[in-house]
Amino acid sequence: MLELFGSGYVLDHCAVQLQQEQKERSYKRYISEVLRLMGENVAKAIGGSYYASRWDDRPQPEDDRTGDEVAMDIINRAGLRVKGSE
Repeated sequence: MLELFGSGYVLDHCAVQLQQEQKERSYKRYISEVLRLMGENVAKAIGGSYYASRWDDRPQPEDDRTGDEVAMDIINRAGLRVKGSE
């Protein structure tokens, strides 16, 4: 596929995907914060409890793979073949 479209196509595609993921993540962060604040305000008004931590505050899983393992995972997910490894 890389030979057919060229590396520029792949780089452009990756850049567009990254931008879309960042927009989606920003939207989710905004909506979750609005909902959290709404719940907090209602809970304070009626004397109830609320969830105080933010969506971004949740712990992220650690990735303990080596750089080579990460690279091979990306290559395999993209369906690419590395020349000289066959």
